[in-house]
Amino acid sequence: MIWKKIGFIFIVIIIIISLSLVYFNGPRSIYFGKGWNLVYSFYPPLLRVLEKIGIHSGRQDFLIGKIDPTRTGELEWYLAKNGFEYTILSWKDTDEILNMRKIDEKKYQYHLRIYIDGEVRSHYEYSSEGNPLGHIFSTHFVDKREFFLELLKDYLLISYSKSL
Repeated sequence: MIWKKIGFIFIVIIIIISLSLVYFNGPRSIYFGKGWNLVYSFYPPLLRVLEKIGIHSGRQDFLIGKIDPTRTGELEWYLAKNGFEYTILSWKDTDEILNMRKIDEKKYQYHLRIYIDGEVRSHYEYSSEGNPLGHIFSTHFVDKREFFLELLKDYLLISYSKSL
């Protein structure tokens, strides 16, 4: 009985240490902090487990076009310069190589993904922090094609941006 208690205490200590390491050294939002840092520490690993068991796969809606995949790093820098940050609380789509968002009025976000083949998909939705349930259930999932076409005009391949 004493060994079970010692084992349980040992496991709890390991979990607390692990969470605190992620909490203090893990991903951060440039828009949110405090209590959200705790959520940022445990929610992404939970999403990765759910993806592994097949809860989410494929690609999100709203194809914007294609970019030259060799320009992804350049585009990543450009997006960050324009207020985008890495998306912490998000599914990872199949073949996704970049996932960024820009918060709008703390309640919404412009969400953009780039895939290994250069495909770009994006949408406008509730942010995880601004409306957690609205975000989870996609109650406001909107195509903002014009916003993203203007933002990405120097990066989209012409043949795709004109035909979509």
